[in-house]
Order: sequence, then structure tokens, then C-alpha cells
Amino acid sequence: MHDFSCWNPDDMNYPLMEEVTRYYKETPEGVEYMCRAFEEVRNESFNRGAQWGVQQNAISNIQSLMRNMKLNPKQAMDALSIPAEDQEKYAKMLSV
Repeated sequence: MHDFSCWNPDDMNYPLMEEVTRYYKETPEGVEYMCRAFEEVRNESFNRGAQWGVQQNAISNIQSLMRNMKLNPKQAMDALSIPAEDQEKYAKMLSV
């Protein structure tokens, strides 16, 4: 466990862990690989967050139409032009 918390490969106890860590931190190829990997993670996280935000906004709008216009969920989703294939997903989210 000690090696997993080390920032500096020189402080590690296991030579293989030290070697691999040094590769990813100190060689141009390793650094490039790690930068790409973290960029992919960042992009995936951003896309998931954006998708979640769109869903939460749709749920809020559906609930608002249901409350203020006295529409049922299907009518509210139709008014918002939510595609039929997505309506079941939103209906489940509304019932939670």
C-alpha cells in the first residue's frame, strides 16, 4: 500500500512498481499516454454530466407542465417534444 501513495518513484519499495511509475511520469511516451488517458476520462465525465443536466432539465420541465397546466406525464412530454422512445425513461424517473 505504501507504493500506491508515493508520488516519487524513488520512495517506492517494489522495483516493478517503481519502474512502471517512472515510465508513466518521466518518459515522453508515458507522459503522453497518461495525458491522453486523463483527457478521455475528463471528456467522458463531461459528457455524462451534460447528459445528466439535460435529463434533469427535462424532468423539471415535465413536472412544471404537469403542475401548472394540469397535464398528465404523456401530455407534458408530448408538449415538450420528447421523442416517444425516451418517454418511458422519463416516466420512470418521474415515479422515483
